Amino acid sequence: MIHSKVINPKVLDSWQKDIIMSLCQLEMYFPPSFFNVMVPLVSHIVGEINFCGPIFLRYMYPFERYMGFLKGYVRNRSQPEGGIVEGNASEEVIDFCTDYLARVNNIGIPFGGIGTIGIFFITPEYDELQNAYFFVLKNLTAVSPYMST
Repeated sequence: MIHSKVINPKVLDSWQKDIIMSLCQLEMYFPPSFFNVMVPLVSHIVGEINFCGPIFLRYMYPFERYMGFLKGYVRNRSQPEGGIVEGNASEEVIDFCTDYLARVNNIGIPFGGIGTIGIFFITPEYDELQNAYFFVLKNLTAVSPYMST
């Protein structure tokens, strides 16, 4: 309800009571170690809606979540920004390469499932074989001094 784009100001007081009752019930069932700094902040949301309007206009959760994701790139705590930039850049390069390679045929994998199982050998005729040998010998640079023109 608190994330709605349209909020009726008349229901804010009942929301505040519901939030307080929910927090009290949570305190009855869960130990104090369950509650961190963020849990009691829920009780202030209705006041913020009353003063500033709907929450979706200033909601920071997606940005905070993304910053938590970027903090995973930090390797050197003395220069965290450099680690974030390097990690983000390397991830973008990997994404680009995988997108590019998705359109390229793989090397070493036969196309269309054709493998070596159905391979067959061609045995040329004697004349064709002699012509191939002569062509190779004629084009070798080591044989060229012995050939007469």
